[in-house]
Amino acid sequence: MGARILNGLALILVVATGLLIGLFLAIAFHPQILPPPAPSPVPTSEKKATEMLSPPTPPSAFLPFPTPTPLRPATLSPSLTPPLPFTARVEPANARTCARATLTGVVKGQDGKGLAGYPLHLWGSGLDTVVFTDSQGRWEIVLPGGGKWHIQLHAPDPEGIYPPLSAIIVISLPESHPCASVVFHAN
Repeated sequence: MGARILNGLALILVVATGLLIGLFLAIAFHPQILPPPAPSPVPTSEKKATEMLSPPTPPSAFLPFPTPTPLRPATLSPSLTPPLPFTARVEPANARTCARATLTGVVKGQDGKGLAGYPLHLWGSGLDTVVFTDSQGRWEIVLPGGGKWHIQLHAPDPEGIYPPLSAIIVISLPESHPCASVVFHAN
């Protein structure tokens, strides 16, 4: 009787092995035979869902300190993209007509007419000021004396930003006749 039981178990094992081999071959040639896996069970209470979704928060003593992000170095001086919309021509004044230290000039459009309301920034030798062109595009700045002066034309802007319209013009005026005229002309 013991041999019959062992033979029966061996037969069951051979049949089960054959079925498994057949199942593996069927899956290998037709993977759609088996249904897709069922989704994982959804928790029944919100407390369990929250506990499952959020990791435990460590005590503040274990939180790492943030490190600063390295930034690209800023440019030291603004760079204007040439060509700028206005060019300047400096004309020295005649020594006989120069009664006081002044810079005068005019801002002209492409048609040659004066442009009103354009700000000019002048700085150097202890002075830093802004003057606006009059209705005919003319302007004048009284200077404390000769020396090295910088002047730049800016765009009229109701928001007060005044973007530059010309390059920075450097003018060296001698003490003997510290006068010059600067004409800005639209390109």
